Amino acid sequence: MAYTHENPRPARYKWEARQAASLVEETRKTLASRGWSFAREREAAEAIAASGNLGPHTLEEAQGILNRAGRIYGSTRRRLEEWPLGAAYVERASMPGVPAAAREACQYLTALDADRAQEPNRRGWSPSTTYAGHLLAGMPEFGLRETVYALELVHKHRRQLPPALRATLFAGAGAELAL
Repeated sequence: MAYTHENPRPARYKWEARQAASLVEETRKTLASRGWSFAREREAAEAIAASGNLGPHTLEEAQGILNRAGRIYGSTRRRLEEWPLGAAYVERASMPGVPAAAREACQYLTALDADRAQEPNRRGWSPSTTYAGHLLAGMPEFGLRETVYALELVHKHRRQLPPALRATLFAGAGAELAL
């Protein structure tokens, strides 16, 4: 018999049922706060969260899905924290209105990135920027480091931005911001 979310794999012991319930809850929380980190396993995570059970997944498989999402989130945060602060971008990031505009640009590109860079459609983030872009878009505000990182990521996708937003971020910038 094939197990599905409508016909989930039955727990053999009470501790398995408690562990499954805990994994479902953790999956729901992670989806709500940083669903992008599930990457290609997002559909499985969404099915677990929506059904309230692990469906065809074993405890180990469901834990693996959560662990991989945690590693993606952790490595993306580390990259942000270790990103070198180039002088031209620091100067640009220090200009009035740029941090808010950089955050808005990240949110705009994230809204275009419904496929999370899985389709080569030139909409939203690219495969190399999607995790960082989604991380930044979910932040409530930007400091200098976040603004510099956002500027460098958004610069690659600037042609997708509305003209006014692009002007706020990059007007008058010359080759010093070229990547």
